[in-house]
Amino acid sequence: MVDGSCSDLSDCEFVQVLRQIAASRAGEGDEVTANFLVERARLLGKALGMSPDLVPAGYSSAQW
Repeated sequence: MVDGSCSDLSDCEFVQVLRQIAASRAGEGDEVTANFLVERARLLGKALGMSPDLVPAGYSSAQW
């Protein structure tokens, strides 16, 4: 993305999927994987110009 916006829907959807999987893994007690995925989603979202405060449902803000 040259302009830093998330204009490519597939990129934004991928970040959302990472966040959803992270929430699922956290709900199953796999905090290591959840934290890994959250960090990847955060970094990719930042690179795409997405809001960093979007937290997946079921994932506490303390963990995010």
